[in-house]
Amino acid sequence: MIDSDLARFYKIETKQFNRAVKRNIERFPDFFMFQLTEEEWNILRCQIGTLKDSKEWDNLKYQIGTSSWGGK
Repeated sequence: MIDSDLARFYKIETKQFNRAVKRNIERFPDFFMFQLTEEEWNILRCQIGTLKDSKEWDNLKYQIGTSSWGGK
C-alpha cells in the first residue's frame, strides 16, 4: 500500500495523511515505512500500468490483498 491508498481508506487527502504521519513520527517504527525516489515511483507506476492490462494484475491484487506483512 502506498500513502494515497491509506489516505483513501481513511477518506482524507494524501497530503493530510502524510502531515499526520510527520506529526506523529515517533509512533511509527523505522521498518514500517520508506520513501520512494522519483525514479522508483515512475518505475512502479509503469509496472502497475502494464499489469492492469494483463491477467497478472488479478494475481497481484490477490497477493496484495492477502499479504500479512502489509505496509508501503
